[in-house]
Amino acid sequence: MLVPLVSELPQKSKPQFEIPLCIPFINKRQTTSQETKMKIIPIPVLEDNYAYILIDDKTKEAAVIDPVEPTKILNVLSQTGAKLTSVFTTHHHWDHSGGNIELVAKKPGLAVYGADARIPEINYVCKDHDEFKIGTLLVTPLHTPCHTKGSVCYYVVDPATNERAVFTGDTLFVGGCGRFFEGDARDMYRILFHVLGRLPEDTWVFCGHEYTRANLKVRSLSRNCFLVRRRYLVNANCPPLLVCSDRGPPKRDAPCKSRLVSG
Repeated sequence: MLVPLVSELPQKSKPQFEIPLCIPFINKRQTTSQETKMKIIPIPVLEDNYAYILIDDKTKEAAVIDPVEPTKILNVLSQTGAKLTSVFTTHHHWDHSGGNIELVAKKPGLAVYGADARIPEINYVCKDHDEFKIGTLLVTPLHTPCHTKGSVCYYVVDPATNERAVFTGDTLFVGGCGRFFEGDARDMYRILFHVLGRLPEDTWVFCGHEYTRANLKVRSLSRNCFLVRRRYLVNANCPPLLVCSDRGPPKRDAPCKSRLVSG
């Protein structure tokens, strides 16, 4: 079942977080009805963070992305029937890597991926574009140093359907980008235009925080697509999840083309 667009949801509905909605992707480019085996579960954590569970539905192998609240992550994972094998850490900041120690203690033997020695429990150092697999899913780490020097985005492709997603941590959000703590504007420009900007147009973006409303409020100061952005600002109030966008950045009118989805 596809996740409905935000605009299709009742405005007064209340969030239901007991079992986060799994997001299966259906490849519209296929002439057959083949459905992707890539499943993604967004999980709200802390105040405005998102962690994710990535599942290869064919092999039932799973990875978690930035699992800062391990107990919550494992509770959801236990309902999927998938086996956790890996942790993808986008960067070393506590609100993304702070659950690694507890998670590894509860699940010994996990592969913990990252590109920064400051990441707790890291045991696989990602090299830029050095592809590996989760089940049958292809995972490509993309080095994106700016928010932190060790920031990584994880680009995932289902080779059976060519459906794809990227987990961007604090590098790219819906409607904006991360702060330049260990880089500068030139670094972010290169990332947005020459790294993330070169991914296929239909790549789904899963970011690390719910900053959509604040980002679009700032962008609405521009005259470009003002009315459309106002509509997105209204929709951004719609619970429970507003995290996934089919990639428009770094185009100037990206919010006009983004599909914001809600769980």
